[in-house]
Amino acid sequence: MKHNGLKMNQVGLSTELPIVCQPSIDTDDLRNGLVGSQIETMREQFGRNELSPPQKRPWWKDLVAGFQDPTIRLLLVAALISVVITAIERSFFENTDAGYFDSLGIFLAVGLATLIAFFSQRKSDRAFELLNRIRSDIPIKVFRDGQIDNVPIAEIVVGDLIQIDSRDKIPADGVLTSSHTILIDQSMMTGESIPVKKEVYREKEDIVDIRKSVKSDTPSFLARGTTVVDGSGLMRVLWVGDETQIGQIARKMGEQTNSENETPLDYPTYGEIRK
Repeated sequence: MKHNGLKMNQVGLSTELPIVCQPSIDTDDLRNGLVGSQIETMREQFGRNELSPPQKRPWWKDLVAGFQDPTIRLLLVAALISVVITAIERSFFENTDAGYFDSLGIFLAVGLATLIAFFSQRKSDRAFELLNRIRSDIPIKVFRDGQIDNVPIAEIVVGDLIQIDSRDKIPADGVLTSSHTILIDQSMMTGESIPVKKEVYREKEDIVDIRKSVKSDTPSFLARGTTVVDGSGLMRVLWVGDETQIGQIARKMGEQTNSENETPLDYPTYGEIRK
C-alpha cells in the first residue's frame, strides 16, 4: 500500500523513506566512522537518537482516574447507602441519634487514599522522566574522525560505526559489520529465550541501499534495546529514535490506545515493523 509516495505495511508503518531525504554516503568511506560534516548532515536528515515521550494527560484526568478503581467505587457506594439509611432514620423514624459520622468517615478515607495514590503516581512519573534523561547520556563507543569516542546515546546518528561488547545494550537499529561470534538476547522484542547468533553484513552498499534492503528478519539486523550476551563486534547504525523498531511500536501503541476499537492484539509486533 502507498501513502504520499511511501510504501506502507499492513499496520501503516513506512518501510522506507523517500530517497530525496537520504544523503548518499558510501560504505567504504565509513571504515573509520563519520567525520564532522557528515555527522551534522545525518543529524539534520534523520534526527537525534531519542524516542518521543508519550503524550502526557492533564493532571486532573489522572486524579479522576483514581476513582475508577473498583474498590474505591464500592466504598463510595457504601458511603452513599449509609447516607440514605441515616436520612431515612432521622426523617421517618425520628431517630435523632442517627448521625452521618460513618458516611463522612468513609468519604474522607476514600478521598485520602485517592490523593495519596495520585501524588505517589506523580512522583513515580517524575522519577521515570529523570531516569530517561539520565539514560540519554549513556556513553556509547563510536568511531568518528578516524578514532573511537564516547558519545551520548542521544547523539548517535545514522551511519555511525559503533563498537559493541558483551552485556552492552544495542543503542539503535543497524547491521553487524564485523564480529567475533556475537550472540544477541532479543527476548524483549521477540519473546525468544535463546540468544540469537548474528551474521556479518558483507554487502558493500551505499547507506541508502542498506536501509532499503535490511529487514527485521535479516540475519545481521540488530534492534535497539536488545542485549549482547556474548562476543563483540562493530555495527552500522541505520535507524535512530522513533524510526527504530521499538520507536515505531511505541508510537503505534500510543496511537491505538486512544481508539476504542483497538485491542492489544492489534498492536504491531517486532516482525511486522520493517518487512
